[in-house]
Amino acid sequence: MKNIAHSTITMIALAILAPAAEPEAKPDAKPAAEIANGDDAKQLEKQVIGYWAPDAEAMVKLFLDMGMPEGEGQAVAAQTSKITFHVELGKVHVYTEQGFTVVAYEILAADKAAGSLKVRAISPDPAEKKQELELLIKDQQITVTGGKGQAPFLLKKIDEAEFLKRKAAVPANRVGG
Repeated sequence: MKNIAHSTITMIALAILAPAAEPEAKPDAKPAAEIANGDDAKQLEKQVIGYWAPDAEAMVKLFLDMGMPEGEGQAVAAQTSKITFHVELGKVHVYTEQGFTVVAYEILAADKAAGSLKVRAISPDPAEKKQELELLIKDQQITVTGGKGQAPFLLKKIDEAEFLKRKAAVPANRVGG
């Protein structure tokens, strides 16, 4: 079961955070209006704008349902609970204990009825792999899924006060932008 824990942490670090862009980088991403179902994409994207944090409690339950030993599930949840996201149109600011990064994204597809956005994380470095993710948006929660064999990553919406508290925990010398 350590593979599940490792792949979850890898998904967080690589699929969501990477490819990491410098805060001032502005890769060319398609606005929601330019994809085939632009109105659905714009409406779903508006729901994603804001502050998000891992839903540790829901992830522990998910990991237990997947057969992960409780101690490992708790350890993964504890590690991920120190991550915070601030989503703006076309980019995600990611705050972790290791510092701060910005990841641009483009919307590939949207299904309003299913509450699903398919996005691609973009790096300004052409050598970096572009990571495709699916976001399932329901109420105040987002389920992020990546490649095969990777456990879903569950996020819950947080308010600005909680975001600022979490952001303050990021080492000052590692925060950019």
